[in-house]
Amino acid sequence: MIRKAVHAVNDFFIFVFILNVITTPLELLFQHKSFLWDLIESSTTHGGLGFVVIIVTLICLWILLFLVVLFFVWLNTQLGKKDYYQQ
Repeated sequence: MIRKAVHAVNDFFIFVFILNVITTPLELLFQHKSFLWDLIESSTTHGGLGFVVIIVTLICLWILLFLVVLFFVWLNTQLGKKDYYQQ
């Protein structure tokens, strides 16, 4: 159950990162601010402190998303035990 939640959260973060990498050149071309570009800018502007804040924020977001996904995986297994049409 925990393994499913970890894989789901990691897949989500990989998908978001790839989407940001793909859309960053388009956002720069149309002169829009990009989330990924802002992260890179703030870590270089503020040095080590900006990098630490980014890492701590990403860890907190990962834990929060992990708990939400874990709840739904747990709920799915609990409802699966009481399935009327169980095969």
